[in-house]
Amino acid sequence: MIPHVTQHAAQRWDKRSPSDSVAPETAWSEGQRVSGPERPTGTDECRVHHSTRTVLLRCNSRIVTVLTERELDQDAHRYVAPVFEEATA
Repeated sequence: MIPHVTQHAAQRWDKRSPSDSVAPETAWSEGQRVSGPERPTGTDECRVHHSTRTVLLRCNSRIVTVLTERELDQDAHRYVAPVFEEATA
């Protein structure tokens, strides 16, 4: 099931991804789940979308925000950085 995208998350997606990129729902489906960042971010699940280099954060049944790798705090970044590095290797 694809989570609902909140207005806030949609706005962040538009700001942080290229204008010709896929929709955030598609990015969620294509994204790679990363265990760990949900703890410091206070969300239930995080997925990395490689082609836009964004992190989509889900709380309950909603995608609540979209961040770039640089916007993550240090605790969350340590889980996500290896996933981004793996994609560029």
